[in-house]
Amino acid sequence: MKIIVTFAVQAEFAPWRRMRNFKRTGEGAFMVRDGTTEVQAFITGIGARKFQLPPADICLVSGVAGSLKNEYRIGDVLVANSVKREDIETIMTSGESLVKAATRCGAVPIGFFCTGNTVVSSPAEKSRLSRIADAVDMESYAIMAMAHQCGIPSVAVRAVSDTADQKLPLDFNRAIDENGNIEWLPALSQVAASPRSLPQLIRFGWDSFTAARKLAYFLDRYLNCLTAEASLNFAGTEMVIG
Repeated sequence: MKIIVTFAVQAEFAPWRRMRNFKRTGEGAFMVRDGTTEVQAFITGIGARKFQLPPADICLVSGVAGSLKNEYRIGDVLVANSVKREDIETIMTSGESLVKAATRCGAVPIGFFCTGNTVVSSPAEKSRLSRIADAVDMESYAIMAMAHQCGIPSVAVRAVSDTADQKLPLDFNRAIDENGNIEWLPALSQVAASPRSLPQLIRFGWDSFTAARKLAYFLDRYLNCLTAEASLNFAGTEMVIG
């Protein structure tokens, strides 16, 4: 069985990479074997603008997300039944059995992730999006759409890195390059222009690390569960017109 797990950036993947001793197989590509299961991890870049999904039996769309609901706190691992975009009517639905397995492994089942074109940084924008979704990210929809086209069962699982009432310390949209990577010079320039944002940036970095670490522990349990249940017939991703 081949399982693909995607992350937007290296920092989201780093704790799990260390736990599982992944070996690099290419630019932004890593692999580890667990018995007869081959796990491939890919760094897609923020927005997954240039990522192409290779063949697989299961696709796990992973990483961190911003909470849109007050009940979800830093480090909570969420599994979405569906993923939507504001500008597209089609809704992508996670494989039902994959959601159930994630829930058994400790993830909190939610209705929707909303995938946006930009980083959502203000509580006001989070409040607006909370009317249609539970958390926000920038990659889940695109990758799950690819999985659907390829007939690969998929699921979106993310850990909360910032809460619904939390304002991000920087305008990260000004620091993302065309490949979906963070350019730190523009980010640090914002800090230099507003030194009082530095403590908030440090706190955000710690919260993001906490989320990535908790996600790693979850993924390890989840991988063991999927490997044990490899003989089951997992439900595929469905496409629903909303």
